[in-house]
Amino acid sequence: MGVVQIFRVAGRIGRKEFWVIWMAIILAGALGGLITGLAGGNRAGVSTVEGLLLLGFYVIATWVSIAISVKRLHDTGRSGWWLAKFMVLAAAPWSCTFLAALAGGLISTWLAPALAIVGIGVGGYSWYLIGFKRGEPGVNDYGLPGSGSAC
Repeated sequence: MGVVQIFRVAGRIGRKEFWVIWMAIILAGALGGLITGLAGGNRAGVSTVEGLLLLGFYVIATWVSIAISVKRLHDTGRSGWWLAKFMVLAAAPWSCTFLAALAGGLISTWLAPALAIVGIGVGGYSWYLIGFKRGEPGVNDYGLPGSGSAC
């Protein structure tokens, strides 16, 4: 049951479990990249099999990252939809700046940095809530503390 819990968005996990899983994802990605690089030798690119394995890893890692982030938001008493809000609000300023540059329009000297600050601020606040804020003690709308734990 434990490993299956990692893939579910229901329940709550604490900060420690979040960071342990997050670091495992990063280390697995680094190890996979190292193995792929070493296996490649002198040839350019990756084979179809290597590419499919990497794609599979990235899909799984992305889903697990979303699931553990939602569980951390649940631990702070917030809906998992906050993650979608964070993604949109953090990406929107960068997207607007990029699209304006593509359209050939000149972005004023204050607008681009202001949009960048907004994106960084939203991203920073999301990391604070997900990674560092203490969860609510006791039962909340999403269950008991650790109810989404894989341990």
